[in-house]
Amino acid sequence: MTKDVPIGDLTTASNVQAPNPKTDHTVEVDIPTNEKEVFDSWLRKLWKEKDDDMERYLETGSLASKTTDTTIEIPVKLKRKREILDAFCFFWPAGIAYLWRTIRG
Repeated sequence: MTKDVPIGDLTTASNVQAPNPKTDHTVEVDIPTNEKEVFDSWLRKLWKEKDDDMERYLETGSLASKTTDTTIEIPVKLKRKREILDAFCFFWPAGIAYLWRTIRG
């Protein structure tokens, strides 16, 4: 995502100097006008996309695009018929323990 940000070429900017990691202050640079315009248009486009997504979410309750098909089919095939019982194997010990307690007392 950070590679998508058009920070541009600041070599022509005035007061360009490498920041010193040992100091705690911010380096200020006069950014060229054309770089500001490129960044501004990129940021406005990003905000527009965000606003469109929010509007679509409020209207439909989903962030999915109208052109996106959200249906995904995954074919599932059992190796053996009794594999369906494996889905409930967690409940067998609990059921047996419940029945044991009920019978005992």
